[in-house]
Amino acid sequence: MGEFSEILSVVEQELRASDTSLEVIRAFPEKARPNPQRKKLAAIGIEKVSMAPVGLNDYCMGENVSLGKKAEVWVKISFCCTNATACWELWEGCAQRLLFSEQLSFKQIECGQAVWNKEWSGIVLPVKLCCEFILSGTGEGDSGLFYPQSFHIVRKGEV
Repeated sequence: MGEFSEILSVVEQELRASDTSLEVIRAFPEKARPNPQRKKLAAIGIEKVSMAPVGLNDYCMGENVSLGKKAEVWVKISFCCTNATACWELWEGCAQRLLFSEQLSFKQIECGQAVWNKEWSGIVLPVKLCCEFILSGTGEGDSGLFYPQSFHIVRKGEV
């Protein structure tokens, strides 16, 4: 399994562990949208990936000595509930699990406003999670965990 699919799998596991009645799907399942309104639904997907070389360029007089890539991955979770308050309560429960996950740490978390979404035919609360990690070919010191240097929570909007 690739690194990016692994990130989605870990987020999916953490969400399911936070609420056993939560249904978690990938953002683009085999069946086409619109998804019917459900009591608790979270759709996850990778929204953006950016890569930057990590190496000794500053110390090697401009020579390209790359030791790997620093990946910044944005995962989008769309919480779909029967009302906005239920979306916020679901997110707050899941956020506790995600923020203190032993398998995945986030550099930044952004939360939008719970609004009516025509495509989903229901109330949707969009949340974006950003994690940062190093992809390296050496494998030395690889514990299989992703640890960012720090994280920053941005909450946008009100219920």
